[in-house]
Amino acid sequence: MERKQTIRYWAVVLALVCLLLPLLRESRYLKTFTAMELDSTVQTVTTADSRYADPSYLEAGLFMYGPGVYLEPGSFSLTMMYSTDGAGSYVEVYSLGWLNEDNTQGRVLATLTLDPAQTQARVDFSLDRTVDDLEFRVYYGGEGALTVNTLTLRSGYLYWTDPLLLIFFVLALAGLLYAAARRGRPQAAVVAALIGLALLASYPLFTDFLTVGMDQEFHLRRIEGLFGALQSGQWPARISTQHFGGKGYATGVMYPELFLYFPAALRLAGASLLFSWKALLFAVNLGTAFSAYFCGRRLMNSRAAGMAAAIVYLLSPYRLCDLYIRAALGEALAMAFLPLLLYGLWQLLAGDAGQWPWLVLACTGVFQSHILSTEMAAVFAALCALAALPALTKPARLAALGKAAGLTVLVNLWFLVPFLTYTLKGGFKIFGSHVDLHQHALYPAQMFSTFWSADPGLWSQSLGSLDSEMLLTLGLAPLVCLGLLAAGWWLFDVQSGPRPGLRQGVAAAVVAGLCLYAASVYFPWELLQRIPALDRLLSPVQFPWRTLAFAAACFAVVAAAATIPFRGRGAKMAVLGVLLAAAVLPASSMMDGLLASQVYMGQTDGIAHIGGNYNEYLPEGVNDETLAAASSALEPQSELEVSGLTKNGCRIEFDYTAQQDTVVYLPLTAYPGYSARLNGQTLDLTAAPDGRLAVTLPAGSGHLTVDFAGYWYWNAALAVSAFTVLAWGAKTVYERRKRGESGGAAVSV
Repeated sequence: MERKQTIRYWAVVLALVCLLLPLLRESRYLKTFTAMELDSTVQTVTTADSRYADPSYLEAGLFMYGPGVYLEPGSFSLTMMYSTDGAGSYVEVYSLGWLNEDNTQGRVLATLTLDPAQTQARVDFSLDRTVDDLEFRVYYGGEGALTVNTLTLRSGYLYWTDPLLLIFFVLALAGLLYAAARRGRPQAAVVAALIGLALLASYPLFTDFLTVGMDQEFHLRRIEGLFGALQSGQWPARISTQHFGGKGYATGVMYPELFLYFPAALRLAGASLLFSWKALLFAVNLGTAFSAYFCGRRLMNSRAAGMAAAIVYLLSPYRLCDLYIRAALGEALAMAFLPLLLYGLWQLLAGDAGQWPWLVLACTGVFQSHILSTEMAAVFAALCALAALPALTKPARLAALGKAAGLTVLVNLWFLVPFLTYTLKGGFKIFGSHVDLHQHALYPAQMFSTFWSADPGLWSQSLGSLDSEMLLTLGLAPLVCLGLLAAGWWLFDVQSGPRPGLRQGVAAAVVAGLCLYAASVYFPWELLQRIPALDRLLSPVQFPWRTLAFAAACFAVVAAAATIPFRGRGAKMAVLGVLLAAAVLPASSMMDGLLASQVYMGQTDGIAHIGGNYNEYLPEGVNDETLAAASSALEPQSELEVSGLTKNGCRIEFDYTAQQDTVVYLPLTAYPGYSARLNGQTLDLTAAPDGRLAVTLPAGSGHLTVDFAGYWYWNAALAVSAFTVLAWGAKTVYERRKRGESGGAAVSV
């Protein structure tokens, strides 16, 4: 880029940033509650937004309470609009679940006196911890009439850092585009196009609300649980702090959360939950675009091929359904790495075996995203290897496979060891599930549907009807890809001799067809599930239509191959235009319908708004509702005096005095890996009948500390993985410098 062009470019970027500055006003918490949003202790006279009370039917005391607000640490003010004829009325800002040092619950955070001479009152207060049950308790003084109108809660500015982070991301994307432009116009055009595609696939995120998604609640809780765990000092985080009233849930052990550290870091930086979730989804779209482009570009040695793969894969209706309608974050993350998996497998089995490190990256990405996708990817890779078995028996390819497999295990050992510890111990609800896969297979009529249905559902229905079934389709683009591939190679490519890309395209089309067959009603799932060992392996997959993810990735390769025979820039642009139109039709129909669907949460709604605790990773015999309803304070089974009590995530400390040995139920879910120390000495921990952790305290006094420590070999596995990543990275840098490619070693786009 020339100096004048650079100045103009950054001037445009600065102008765009200035347009975003008004968003700073949204960094403040501001919400008004009407009296009708609070509960009343008596039947009252009401209007659209007020409640009225007088001595004829209400004695002095609690009049209204609610609504249970979620607030994070910060400074706040409460302003109330009212009218009253008598003295003595007041409002308490109260947190019911606030755990005090003496093991009692509930705390008054501020008191607002209602002066009969005024119609507006204000009180300031601050929070040094997150609360999810803040109430405004209105007390009637017993004299005259009292009318409550509205209560307005506001914070200071920069309660959320969303606008600042948005500006940072805009500058980061501008920097990425600028770096590409310095390497040449073609690179800049590709990066700009991929960013544009990611924005196109993300436009449902450009609102101040979220619509309903099937698994959205679970993944939002995972983000908040990881955020809370990191706040409390867990590293790496194993136990979520935002399930079952703060008692904890072992998502960090049983479900990979590596990529959730990004939204959790945004939460630590002051972002709202809404912004953090949307930033993650945009990052998934952007990463998927670059992944698909890389696969097509490298396999076909063509930028147009890479762009075709990115268009078809990024805008695949099934992928968008995963992201927005199902909100299946784990599977959507895994799909971002499937193009890399295809590229790595092709190079290992039929190309340059020296490219095996890409297979390590792909397998790690899939594994750290979603366990079920990992299981399916392993079966997929095994079948591909079986089909290419003669090539795989060659020493060079066999050695590459060994290196890829060994390095993948070492890199992921930090998660794999804890996961296997719990899995081998067994006793968790998830291991006893059974799903009739055939009942959730697809009809051929579903697989290439193009437009959003009139009333789409959030579920996979059993066979016999498609009423209110979610949109499970690859859309029109795969058929267009096949047509272009045939037209290009058999109608327009008249040259004799080798046809680069045809082999990959045909192979991808065949594999995609097999994936569609596996998702269809014609595949004999019911026969396979009659074999107990296979049933235990297949049931966790739940839905055979998950194979559409692999079909979509294969069709991206078909799209890339379809561009090769069309010679000339104009012809290739025409092909890309046709593919874009075919992909945008179902994608935009789906996303437009999504925007018009039910609103789920807004910016001011936090974790308290989110229902459902889920129970797959609870020990067998533990009822999730019972566990959630259990006390969030210490529950001694005999007399116990407590002082200095603190609970920070999964860590509890307190001093006690007891006249006799006392069993205490702790507000922690009883998972293996907790440790208890009394005055420095280890105590045994057991499980209470309701699933909480229990400890027996000896008579006398002492200081008890309970924390989740895991096992020593978990830390050893973490050290091995960290050393492997650092050593591998250092080796890569050294080899590139040794080849004299340190200035241009990066993969060209």
